[in-house]
Amino acid sequence: MRLSLAITLGLLLTTSSFGATILQDNFEHGTFGIWVKDTENNGTISISTDTASSGQYSIKFNTTAADGSLTIGRYETGSSNYPILYIRLKIYFTSTYLGNMTNEECSIINSFDEDYLQNLLSARVEDVGGSKTFVVYYNDYGASLSGALPSSDTWHTYEIYLYRHATEGNISFWIDGVLVDSDTGVDTGDNNPANFYFGIDSIGGDDIQGTVYMDDIVLDNSRYIGTGWRVQEGLAVGSPYHY
Repeated sequence: MRLSLAITLGLLLTTSSFGATILQDNFEHGTFGIWVKDTENNGTISISTDTASSGQYSIKFNTTAADGSLTIGRYETGSSNYPILYIRLKIYFTSTYLGNMTNEECSIINSFDEDYLQNLLSARVEDVGGSKTFVVYYNDYGASLSGALPSSDTWHTYEIYLYRHATEGNISFWIDGVLVDSDTGVDTGDNNPANFYFGIDSIGGDDIQGTVYMDDIVLDNSRYIGTGWRVQEGLAVGSPYHY
């Protein structure tokens, strides 16, 4: 995956003495804002009022054929300076989408280094024999964490923590504020994250049709964000957390 054009306007990376929020977006502006459609194959990406975790809007990914690839992306010019990353977002998997996933998998989140030399983390939903798991691969797919995927047709909060280090790295993930899995003192890659992608991207041409919504995306390089973070429209990035 590559960004198809340069990002110019939108929320810029800013830090404060309180915290270092890289970006926050709840789509209440009703537009794609800071994001670029990276891929839109065999389906559509839209800002929707069907459902939202907060406010009225969320981003909707709707696949309509096999090999659906629907992703938005953003390059953060300053984030490659930081080895610590927290990614938190709300995801709503419809039962139709998950019901069409049988012994198949889709990519949900990907973070690459500045020059795309490594995929530092890749979060996926995988189905094996009807059992669905949320899997976080790290260090260019060299290792992974996993846990059971929660219920469909409702919003759940997913958060991933990455401390990027070649020998003493840490990685963890939470679902709805509960720690699911973690690795400590491991190789989590050679370069810091700078490119971020969200969406649904079927792996190997899998035919997984249906809809997934995302909302309340927050990236931070200072501390755990948690389920209570409330994105406030018009609030400067880098401002203190609001709950």
